[in-house]
This record gives sequence, structure tokens and C-alpha cells, in this order.
Amino acid sequence: DCTDRLPQKLTVRNFDIFCFIFSAASYLADIGSDATVAYIHYCEHRVGFGS
Repeated sequence: DCTDRLPQKLTVRNFDIFCFIFSAASYLADIGSDATVAYIHYCEHRVGFGS
């Protein structure tokens, strides 16, 4: 039984770069939207859970 190992030469394709940038951008957008919603609730004095 052979174990898997990395190939001798690793290649990075344009699709790999696109996926990396897309995932980083969606992560930052998620954090930004969470902060925006929290700020809106804070400004409307709805800081309690379920209020």
C-alpha cells in the first residue's frame, strides 16, 4: 500500500488563482455584511437577543 505524496512539480493554473481570489473576496464580503447588520441593529437600539 503506497501513501499519496505531492508531485515533483506543482502547477498553479488560472482557475486556481480565480478560486483563491473568489473565496477570499466572499469571506471578506461575509465579514463586511455581518458588521453592517450589527451596526444597523446597534443604531436602532436592538442589541439584545431576540429583541
